[in-house]
Amino acid sequence: MSPHSGSSNDICKPNLGSSCPNSPNDLKREDEPIPWSKLRHSSKLIGKRATNLYETKGKESKAARLAIKLFKKWGYFVINYDWIFIIICLLISTICFVKILYTPQQNSLTGYAPYGARSRKEEVRYQEFFNSNGRGVATYIFLTAKDNGTMLRERYLNETIHALDLAINNVTIYDNAKNLTEPYHKFCDEFCSINDPIRYFYNGFKIQQNLIQNESLLNGHIDLQYPNSKIFSFEINLQQNFFGIELNNDFKNHKSNNNHQPRSITNMKMVKIISLQLRAFHKPGWTDNSVKKYELDMVDFFTNKYKSENLNIYVMSNTYIEKETIDAGLSILPYLSVGFVIMGICSITSVLLIALHMQQFHLTKILLALMACIVPLLACATSLGILFFCGMRFSSILCVIPFLVLAIAVDSSFLMIHEWQRVLKIQAENPKILRVDFRMAEVLSEVGPSIFISTLTNVFSDAVGVFSSSPEMGLLCIGNLFAMIIAFFYQMTFYAGIMSIVGRYEIYLEKKRQNKLKLENIEDKDQVKHVQAKISKQTKQYVSNSIELYVFIISNKIIAIITLIIYIVYVGLAIWGITVMELGILREEYQIPEFLQATVFVNNPGNMSDLKNVQRLNALVGEMEALNGSWGPIGTKYFMRDFMEFESDNEDLDYDDNTNHSSMINVDDLKSFLDWPEYNYWNGFVKFKNNSDKLDKFFFTTAYHGKELAIWTKRGKLLNQWRDIVDNYSAQYDTTVFNEEDIFIDLIENMPTDAWQSVIGIVACMAIICWIFLDNIFAVIMTSMCIFSICTGIFGILSWLNVSLDPISMTAIMISMGFSVDIPAHVSYHYDQAGHIDQTLTPKQRLATCLSSVAWPAMQSGLSTILCISSLLFVKLYMAEVFFKAMVLTIALCTIHGLVFLPAFLIIYEWIITTVKSLVRHNKVDPTFSLDTNKKIEEDCNKRVSS
Repeated sequence: MSPHSGSSNDICKPNLGSSCPNSPNDLKREDEPIPWSKLRHSSKLIGKRATNLYETKGKESKAARLAIKLFKKWGYFVINYDWIFIIICLLISTICFVKILYTPQQNSLTGYAPYGARSRKEEVRYQEFFNSNGRGVATYIFLTAKDNGTMLRERYLNETIHALDLAINNVTIYDNAKNLTEPYHKFCDEFCSINDPIRYFYNGFKIQQNLIQNESLLNGHIDLQYPNSKIFSFEINLQQNFFGIELNNDFKNHKSNNNHQPRSITNMKMVKIISLQLRAFHKPGWTDNSVKKYELDMVDFFTNKYKSENLNIYVMSNTYIEKETIDAGLSILPYLSVGFVIMGICSITSVLLIALHMQQFHLTKILLALMACIVPLLACATSLGILFFCGMRFSSILCVIPFLVLAIAVDSSFLMIHEWQRVLKIQAENPKILRVDFRMAEVLSEVGPSIFISTLTNVFSDAVGVFSSSPEMGLLCIGNLFAMIIAFFYQMTFYAGIMSIVGRYEIYLEKKRQNKLKLENIEDKDQVKHVQAKISKQTKQYVSNSIELYVFIISNKIIAIITLIIYIVYVGLAIWGITVMELGILREEYQIPEFLQATVFVNNPGNMSDLKNVQRLNALVGEMEALNGSWGPIGTKYFMRDFMEFESDNEDLDYDDNTNHSSMINVDDLKSFLDWPEYNYWNGFVKFKNNSDKLDKFFFTTAYHGKELAIWTKRGKLLNQWRDIVDNYSAQYDTTVFNEEDIFIDLIENMPTDAWQSVIGIVACMAIICWIFLDNIFAVIMTSMCIFSICTGIFGILSWLNVSLDPISMTAIMISMGFSVDIPAHVSYHYDQAGHIDQTLTPKQRLATCLSSVAWPAMQSGLSTILCISSLLFVKLYMAEVFFKAMVLTIALCTIHGLVFLPAFLIIYEWIITTVKSLVRHNKVDPTFSLDTNKKIEEDCNKRVSS
């Protein structure tokens, strides 16, 4: 029987095995420490015992009472169909796992753009122009010197041209219509001359270099400058091919008639990167798969087949990025086994230690511990399989879900195991209730509501992420949300069924042991149980002493004030970190400061024979060139300028953008213009209607530079200026502007808003959940304050850990915040509850009661989660690194807030309240005392007067 039965039956019922404190009169005061074993009660946030305790003061949560009632009924129900639930869960998981294996991964770069972002529409118009008939070829080759030096050396330029020749001749694409394979130079058509600036520059460079070696004067007809060079009468623009430019400000271009040798061939001291482009419109005989194969074959050729002596060669295309994203996601999965092994060892060790502590050591505990780790994996398989059956795309980022669910959901199984062992101990003391249905009902009525609340907090955190993140991150939140829901159902069905089967076996062994003792009429002399009892006694004393020592330290007012100061410093550093949180991309350093290109599509050019129409288009180009940082006309590629010069040559007229000679425009000459070798380049900039001579649409590009453009916010400001200009012409010309990084710029602009809205949304959801199930305003306020503080710390400290504010970090933070509520809610709720149970308890005693219930489960769940996700450290992947940092940081901050900052705050709070009340009582004047004193003074005065 429970030692607390008797007069306290209404509070602590014997069949529940309550270990509640004794009556208030038996509790020791602050000067005499209360043993931990007497103070310890429920370690669950809401459960049957906790609610029974709280009801003693007439307060209860209807939602919590309903949840307890339903879970108890479910415990009696699930025990009758345990094998059915197990088989059904395994069958569904197997089917869904097979679905996952046969679902191809698909990734979308535009998925990182926010919902409704303008960049999505701009991307669509870009694709309509280049891939209107199907997917075209778009591959980029980047070359750098292996010695990190400049590419402006003859040997390095020669190898660059050699690499270009290999790319356009040695890699082929299959054409179904022609039934043959073709290299790039056979199908490039409009884009065949796109890399000619590099060839021309190399030829001019080689000529000048030979002249220098021969100690001759340089050729005056060759002017190799950046951004525009001139080779004899042909002018080339280098901005789309040369990056990482360092200019020589002292450069002087000496003509051939100079009498002294020039110091340099070009005004460039350094060219870090040379970029080659392989582009082509879709051909009728191509399929998407053939285009993807061509782009991947290009990567394979320069990665495995061709090895340059002096150059590093990198190939990039959307196909390759998608493949790398898929490979990166799949690279995580092998380490899932590492996480499972770590979690399995942690689970088995933890469960066996608790079993030894409670004198219930048996090998069946190992089975329960292992199945606790298997349930999250079954839930992941089921949830993802169902989502894929419903048509959801298999994004590579979903591969991180098993780690998250395994790390988070396994804690719920721990709660069930610990409560299971508690009830088992009660049944061992009360043979009459040695029934598995009673045991399961007691377990679920106690821990079921707590597991349900934890599931809700995680689900609502993910739900906020679904609506505030980009679509790609939304997929991750949806997947994790659904996995947490399935994990909850599997714990209530599959795992409960496993526990019932194990329970029957344990009851069978216990009855067998008792019958044997009864038949032999001897006392139980099981040496193992004696050893377990001895260990249990020692561990109880150790834990009790540790709790008492910690409470003694943390409740010291000086220590509490120091802790509060540390907290203020923590908040300050976190806020500072938030203010300096940035986002960066590696290639910015070399490419962006020299060249940021705007591509403007004119989808309805109108009548190009109308000079006023052309002049208005010229005005659009002029406004784009007038912006700060623009290279001006030398950085613009606008076919009409060359076409008008072509026309003016035919008319013997001089042309500029404002020329007012309508007779010089003849759109019928446009095709002839494009057929000329020196103008063939412009074919890639225009499209005609149904292969006719009528211009359908075109685009022009203009370039910008400036070191400040390496900052994302500055780029965002420039992008908005582009859009403002383009919008002024959109009604007439259906104009749109495009840059490959618009997606990320739009995302960055929305990121601060997304961040604070997500934090507020999650804190509000957590507060509502706490209010519904706890019905305790003190716990709700304390918990909400801690969650907000934890959120601030996560953002700020991640900034100091060099984590940028991007979609991945935002999603990792939101998912992690789901389990930031547990420990602060435990501490604040149990602290306040202890005061309701006995209003004479001091803050120190209430804190001892609280921490005795919360400390060990908090440390155990936090340690197990960290150990599980530590397997992500083996993955050399940004996503894995960010999730590891975010989750470890959340767990650490949650634990520190719950066990350090919050107790210190409570001690200071109670100290301030007590001090204020004491001062009020000391200074308060009693009205009755004042009247009596006045009467005595009057009587004394009257007596003196009469005498």
